[in-house]
Amino acid sequence: MHICFFTHYTAMMGANRSMLELIDNLQKLGLKITVITNGYGELNSELDKRTIFNRSFDMYPWLMIKKGRNRILWPLKRCYYPYKNKKNIREIVACLQERNIDIIHTNNSVIDVGARVAANMHIPHVWHIREYGRYDYNLEFLYGDKYSISYMQENSAAIIFISQDLAKSYIERVSDITDFSVIFDGVALNNYSVKRDFSIYEDDVLNLVVCGLVTPHKNQIEVLQAISILPANVKKHLRCQIVGGGGKKYLSKLQAFCRDKEIADIVEFLGYRNDVPEILKKAHIAVMPSHREAFGRVTVEYMMAGLGVIASDTGANPEIIQDGVTGKIYHLGDINALAECIADFVNNRDKLVRIATTGHDNALVEFDSMNCAQKVLAIYRQINNED
Repeated sequence: MHICFFTHYTAMMGANRSMLELIDNLQKLGLKITVITNGYGELNSELDKRTIFNRSFDMYPWLMIKKGRNRILWPLKRCYYPYKNKKNIREIVACLQERNIDIIHTNNSVIDVGARVAANMHIPHVWHIREYGRYDYNLEFLYGDKYSISYMQENSAAIIFISQDLAKSYIERVSDITDFSVIFDGVALNNYSVKRDFSIYEDDVLNLVVCGLVTPHKNQIEVLQAISILPANVKKHLRCQIVGGGGKKYLSKLQAFCRDKEIADIVEFLGYRNDVPEILKKAHIAVMPSHREAFGRVTVEYMMAGLGVIASDTGANPEIIQDGVTGKIYHLGDINALAECIADFVNNRDKLVRIATTGHDNALVEFDSMNCAQKVLAIYRQINNED
């Protein structure tokens, strides 16, 4: 079976990392892979290393930010983008025509080009929805919710959501979505230690990490606010690392807060890093304070790394973490509750080790990337009427 993936960007961020791990496992299961990207970048280099056929084309989005200049140009883009995509679709179809593609798999909801190429080639299309759009990136459909989501359903042999909460957010907008699957993303086990050295929890000072884009939606400020109100006898046993790139304005706000609250000496901003697994090996506690995560790949990575995880009660977090068993859940916006969770881990090392160990063991079983690949393969086989 030959699958062609479409992706709207080329940076090695969450959606593409999940797609690449899915591709790696599908190849192990005997599938042939082609990838079409919007532009050329880091992802293409990774595909080249694997000798996976990939080509880059311009693909104009149908999901984007509707504010500022974009809001003014919205009516123009509704006409211009489909016009430009028609030409690009013809070029993509010509590129794929001789490759005997069985299924086209679009890796996100940002572009509709994959679905339109599939329609042109008269082959099945799978839509893998990974983002809320509106709630996580302030994105809106160019043609509105009703038309766009209905189009996705009508032009897909299968729709995959990466969490129940994400599926719910689409159903709230267009209630007649009924035929879909929920498949959690997987994480490759080889990136994380299967045998965590839990003796590091005896360290006098514990490292707390927060990984992800540094943006208001990811809500790093809430962690800093919680740290700022911790008692002095807890603070002296804690260090915090903020890992990830982002906008200068929000980063400056975080740094100014640390100075104002006199916690700058225990908070470090590392910026974008490509060695996150190594950073997690030296960490003890991790926080996922995001306003709403469609899945929370980083949360799973925390658990696989054997950290004591604290997450907000929003998005898919409660689907991933069992409160008090595999991690801790706090109510989003409740700074005192978050501070109490952090202090409890710092002061009760046995509890921290127990929860981190259980979370680690659970994540290795529940979120192995091969499990995800096997479930996706089952959908492909159902589409192709294979046993």
